Amino acid sequence: MAILAVRPTGTTATSFADTLPADARQMAPLRDRLRGWLAPFGLGSRLEYNIILGIGEALANAIEHGSGHDRHKTVSVEVFARPDAICATVSDTGQWTSDSAASHRSAHRGRGLTLINGTLRTADATRTTVTATGEIDVTNAADFIRSVEDIPAPRPLIVDLSNLHYLDSAGFAALDQLLGRRAIVIVLDPDSPVRAAAALMGLPCHHSVDAAATAPS
Repeated sequence: MAILAVRPTGTTATSFADTLPADARQMAPLRDRLRGWLAPFGLGSRLEYNIILGIGEALANAIEHGSGHDRHKTVSVEVFARPDAICATVSDTGQWTSDSAASHRSAHRGRGLTLINGTLRTADATRTTVTATGEIDVTNAADFIRSVEDIPAPRPLIVDLSNLHYLDSAGFAALDQLLGRRAIVIVLDPDSPVRAAAALMGLPCHHSVDAAATAPS
C-alpha cells in the first residue's frame, strides 16, 4: 500500500494546474501564476488573498511534511472554478511523517491548518486528495488508517482507491472506520477490479475525484 498524488491535467479558463519541485522557493512564482489565473473572476482582494493563502499553506505542508524539502520530488496544485466555489487540491509524491499533525503546534510552528480552515471557510475549503495503490489487507490496514489520519488537511479527505488491485475485509473495515468519522470520501473508478466487491459491501463512493471534490461534505 502506498499513498501517492493525483496528477493535474492542464490549465484552462476554469481550471488551474501546476506541478513544481518540492522547494519552498518555488512557492512565490506559483502564487503569482495563481493570482493571474484568479484575476478574471473578480473575487475581490480579500477573498483572493484567502484562497491563495489557504492553498499556499497546504502547499507548504506538502513540501515540508510530504516531501521533506526534497527537490527531486514534486508537489501539485489543481484548482477548479465552479459556479459557486473554488475547489483546490494540493498533492505530493512523498510520504507524510507522523509528527506533522496539527496537535504538535509550538510557539513558532503549526499554524498552517488554522489558516487553511479559517481563511477558506468562505471559499469552500480545499479538499486534499490521496491515491491508494497496491494492496490494503490485514497486514497494513491499521497503517493505512494511521497514514490517512496523520495527513494535516481539512476533512474530509478524498481517497482515490481506483489504483488498488487488492482490498480485503480488513481494508473495508478500515475504510468503514474512516467513513464513520467523516474523515474521508471515497473515489473508485467504475472499471476498478475492486468495484464489484465494494458494491457488495455497500461502500459509498464517487466515480471520479472531480465528482468527490464537488459533492457536499
